[in-house]
Amino acid sequence: EKPEDIEQQLDAYLKIMWLDFVDEYKMHAPTVSKLWIYETYYHMQKLAEKWKVRYLWACNISLDQLKDLHKAFGIRTFEWLYNLECKVNEDVWIIKYCQDNDIRFICYQPLRRNRIARYNHPFLVDLEKKYKKTQNQILLNRIIKVKKIWALVKTSSVDNAKENLDALNFTLEE
Repeated sequence: EKPEDIEQQLDAYLKIMWLDFVDEYKMHAPTVSKLWIYETYYHMQKLAEKWKVRYLWACNISLDQLKDLHKAFGIRTFEWLYNLECKVNEDVWIIKYCQDNDIRFICYQPLRRNRIARYNHPFLVDLEKKYKKTQNQILLNRIIKVKKIWALVKTSSVDNAKENLDALNFTLEE
């Protein structure tokens, strides 16, 4: 709504979580904000100068906006959708820009909430047999180890967490 909301909202979360600062702070959906994106990041940068925020994070913006924000505010992390079925960020060079400029690219929904594995794409079924790993493990391995992308994965149990971690215990052939 207004610039002062940025610090007030952060302060409220810091109080709830008993923290003095957060490692990273992001504007999740710039398209629905009433503030101009650069004005928002200007005020977020002020929070970094007060040591309430260590680094700024961007999400759901274009490559040109990312370049501008990175130049002006030193964006350290960028988050957007990436998976086998949606690779638009690779196609529009956002991932390459991040990798070339030391910005972590973090993808959400790398497994599409298990939908990709449920489709049983023939090539994934073949890889599942070859590596004796689940399709999700193969997908995570490719995203994390081959593409060098960080992945946010829903983990609903200890067994699920172990399975996700086991995705990093093998190497895919090119």
